[in-house]
Formats: sequence, C-alpha cells, structure tokens
Amino acid sequence: MAILQHYSLRLRLGLAMALIVAMSLMGMVSSLVIANLTQGAAQAINLAGSLRMQTYHLETLMLAGGTAASRQAVVAADRQFQETLDAPPLTDSVSQSFGSATHGKYAEVSRRWRTEMEPLVSAFAQGRGNGGAVTARFAAAAPAFVGVIDGLVTALQDDAEGKTSLLRLIQGVGLFTTLVVVYLLFWAMHRGVLDPLNELLAAARRVSTGDFSYRLVHVGDDELGQLGHALNSMSEELSKIYGQLEQRIQKRTAELEQSNQSLELLYNVSKRLAEAPQAASSYRYVLQETERLTGSSHGVVCVAKRHPGGTALMLASSPDPEDARLHFCAHSTCLDCLGDGHTHIWPLADPKNPPTQVLSVPLLEQGHNYGTLSLKIADDAHVQPWQMQTIETIGRHLGVALGVAQQAAQERRIALFEERAAIARELHDSLAQSLSYSKIQVARLRACHPDSSDPRLAAIIEDLGEGLNSAYRQLRELLTTFRLQLPEGGLESALLQTVDEFSAKTGIPITLDDRLSHFLLSTNEEINILQIVREALANIEHHAHAHHAEAALWLEDGHAAVVRVDDDGVGLDATASPAGHYGLAIMRERARSLGGILEVARTKAGGTRVELHFTPAAYAGERQSAAGTVAAPAKGV
Repeated sequence: MAILQHYSLRLRLGLAMALIVAMSLMGMVSSLVIANLTQGAAQAINLAGSLRMQTYHLETLMLAGGTAASRQAVVAADRQFQETLDAPPLTDSVSQSFGSATHGKYAEVSRRWRTEMEPLVSAFAQGRGNGGAVTARFAAAAPAFVGVIDGLVTALQDDAEGKTSLLRLIQGVGLFTTLVVVYLLFWAMHRGVLDPLNELLAAARRVSTGDFSYRLVHVGDDELGQLGHALNSMSEELSKIYGQLEQRIQKRTAELEQSNQSLELLYNVSKRLAEAPQAASSYRYVLQETERLTGSSHGVVCVAKRHPGGTALMLASSPDPEDARLHFCAHSTCLDCLGDGHTHIWPLADPKNPPTQVLSVPLLEQGHNYGTLSLKIADDAHVQPWQMQTIETIGRHLGVALGVAQQAAQERRIALFEERAAIARELHDSLAQSLSYSKIQVARLRACHPDSSDPRLAAIIEDLGEGLNSAYRQLRELLTTFRLQLPEGGLESALLQTVDEFSAKTGIPITLDDRLSHFLLSTNEEINILQIVREALANIEHHAHAHHAEAALWLEDGHAAVVRVDDDGVGLDATASPAGHYGLAIMRERARSLGGILEVARTKAGGTRVELHFTPAAYAGERQSAAGTVAAPAKGV
C-alpha cells in the first residue's frame, strides 16, 4: 500500500478492484486445474488395487500344475497383468502426482515385476526348469511384491487426498485474501483520503495564522499529495529566509569564537615565552595549551642536537593518562617527528594501545628548524584547518623563542668571555709578573747560600720556593681557565672538542653520551659543566692509567641535570687530594656554585666515577617526570 501512495486516487481504486477480481478468478481457475488433475484418480487406484488380485491369481494358476491349459491361462494372466500395469489411467495418474513417492512406488512395482516376478511366470509358461521350484519361488516372492503394490495404492490415495486438500486451501486462501484486500481498501481510503484532507485543513489554519514551520506529511503524487507538496513549498520558501539568516549568524559566531580562541592562545603563548624564554615551565605551559586546543592526550617539545649524528632531546613533555611513563619518542626514531622539516602526520604503532597518530610541527625561525612540537592524537580524530594553522603559528613562536634564547645566550657568553679575558690579562700583567719576580729572588737567595750551614734557613728557602712554584702553577691553571672559550656551537661543540682533544692527547678512547638539552642552560652553567668535565678528564690523563673513559650528560626526573665521567683505571681516593693538587677541590667548589653536589667514588670495575648533580635554573621547581628527555638507562656503580 505504501507503493500505491505514489499514484493518483483513481488509479489506486482501480487497482484495488482489479486485485479483488484477480483473486476471484485465481480461485476459480485453480479449482478447475486441480479438479482436472484429480480426474481418473479413483480409476487409477482401482487398477493399482487389481494388481494385487492378479498376482494372487497367477500364484493360484501356477499352483494348479504344469498342464498345457494351466500354462495358457498363466500366459493370459501375465498379459493381463502387464496391460493393467501399463494402463493409461494408471500411468497418467502417476505422472500427474505432486510428490515423488508415487513415482518411486510405481517404478519399484515395475522393476520388481520385470526382474523378479515376470521371469518366473515366463519360465513356468514355457516349461523351463523344475515347475515346482519355479512355483515355490513365485509363491515366496508374491507377499513382498503385493506389499510393494499396496505401497503404490497408498501413494495414489495420498496424492488424491493431497490434491483435494490443496483445492480447499486455495479456496480458503482466496476467500481470506479477498477479505483482506477489501479491508485494506477501506483502510487505504481512510488514510489516503480522509487523513490527508484533515491534515490539509489543519495546515491551512496554521498558515493563516503566520506559522510556517508546520509541514504536511502527505506529499505523494496523488491529487491530495500534490496539494500538500504545494503548501509545504510555500511554507518552506517563507521560512528559508529566517533559516539562512540564522545559519549565517551561527557560522559567523563560530568563526569569531575560533578566532578569539586562537588569538587568546597565541597571546598567552607569546606572553609566557617573552616573560620566561629560558624556563622549562614556559615550554610545558605552551605544550599543555596546545594539547587543550587539539584534545591531544600526550605531546612533547623536542630540539634537535646540532652536532653530526645527534638525536632530538625533549624540552617539555606531558604524561600520557594511560601510562605516565609512555613517550612515543621512546620507541620511534627522531626522523619520524623531524621528517623533512614540514608539518606532517605519521602513524604510531603501539601494540599496547589503540591505533594513534602523531602530528609533528617544526619549530622554525628564519628558515632554521630547531626541532618539533609533536602531539599524539587518536586515529579517528580530525584536526581542523584553523587548529592546524594555530599549531603551526605556535611552532613558529617556539622557534623564535628558541632562536632568541640562543642568541641571547651567545651574547651573554661573549660578554662573559671578554670579561674573563680581561681578568686573565690583568692577572698575567700583575700577579704573574710579581710571582716571576719572587721566584727570581728566591733563586738569587739560594745562590747566595749554596751551602748554608744553617738548616733552618735552607728549609725556609726550600718552602718558599715550593710555595712560589705551587702558586705559579695555580695561577697558570687559573689563566687557562679564564682563557677557555666556548665555540659557536656552545656546550655541545665544546664537549665534542674536549673529548676529541683528550682522546688524541692521551690515546685513551673516550665516548660522549650527551642527552642534555643545552637550550635552557645558562652560560655560567655551561662553563662550569665544561670545566668539571675537563678537570675529570685531566685527572684521568695524569693519574688513572685507564684504557677507556666515558662522559655522559642527561636530565634525571625531569628537572635534575646529571654529568658523569667514568674510567676503568686504578681508582682514586676521594677523601684526600695529593699535595699541590687541587682538582677535586676546584670541582666541588664549582658544584657548590651551581647549587649541586659532586660525588667521587670507585666503580664496581675498579675505576673512578665523578658525578655532578644539580638543578639548572630553567628547571627550578620542576617535579614532573620526563619533562626534558627520555630517562637515562641505569648505570651501576
């Protein structure tokens, strides 16, 4: 009936009447067909039943003896049985049966007659073999054969009854269908005519009062549907103006909200980076605000190491809510994030978590890529264009902040080195000359008393000479310290040069594992770290007798810098320094100036470990895990 609603009312009424007439004709035609199929069924049943009597008649004739008259009678009975079996009423009824049971029973009777019974009858009639034995075999097979004939009779009866039942069913279904069609016709008239008319009247009243939101449900292809469609079109055209205006207002409002959100975020980011460009908390704040913008669950801000073969190190990171220790950079290469220096999204394969993606935005400043801002986003998440534009702008802000911080650090470094060079010149021109003059006077005094008989005078002269020599050596070390310069690459390049220098000078292989981000280190912290590493390597050169050494730097627990120098030499007693040697004291003094501690201990292998722990000023107050780099692997003492 739903399909008929697309046609006119007149066509629907005509189709309903045609359907009623068709159902009536179908019932009458089916009755005629089934009556024709059942015609002759009774005769076929009688013929099939007569086959049983003919079988017993043959058995009786064969038991009468082997006389010529008996044989002729058997031949006549055989011919009559075959004619009955092949009679057209029987074969037609079998061929017109509905099921396969009748066909099977008839085929079974024919087969057993041809293969079992008729050969025995023919042998008896022709006098072949022992007549008594043939008769006995026929008599033994007759009950089973008659049982098969009974099955054929039963199948014919069942088929006739089935046809009669089918006829009754078709007539009942036809009558029921006719009643259903009549009922549906009245129902369709009610729904297709009366209901639409009432709906049209209600719509006309609401339109007359100025309510254009009401829509007619009945808008089919019939006459009433076309009228309803016309009313809906009229109301829709009137209401479109209001809808378009509301959509434009909503769209403009959403765009303004997005713009305000982006501007507010960029303002806060710029303000925070301008106020504290060298504080780790500033980069974490920027990262958290960016995550809030995109709905990301985890992100990192990484900077790329500048020396060849260097990896990327974290400036800031947020913990993953599923696992605070999980960092996607811990199981991917830096090239995944760095890419080709452009914004890109790459899939993150993690068997322990659902499929995710990583959005990597470069930190650019005047064409120089300092690193990336990477955010972990769900696999089904979609970053909108305005969000992507805002994130890229934040990346450029971070790149500018890093560039400004690096330039400012370089300027402070140059100013500090100029001041240290001036101090070195002053020391060389004043104190160094005074010490040299004093050494000459001690030498003259020793020459004036080459064989002094007064042992006290000789001891005084000797102590004076050793004191001047020690002071002169300390002065030279101090001058070397003041004249030490950091190259343009900063502490990273200086550490590489230091390791190469000592390795070439001593012949000891020295490896460098630098996982400390130098962007947030002050110039004073860089110089003290470099001096401690150089002093530790100098001790290895002079006292350790080592075969291998290693220098490692990393950020521990997200806020504590660790500088470690190991060797496999003879070991060093950290409780006391040799006379005239002040290396350990100087390193401890430098550690105290950084607000940290210096530990010197023997390793399990027997060598010496010098380890510095301090909190850089940029990480003051930081207590969150993994804020700067991936945790360093454990190294047993």
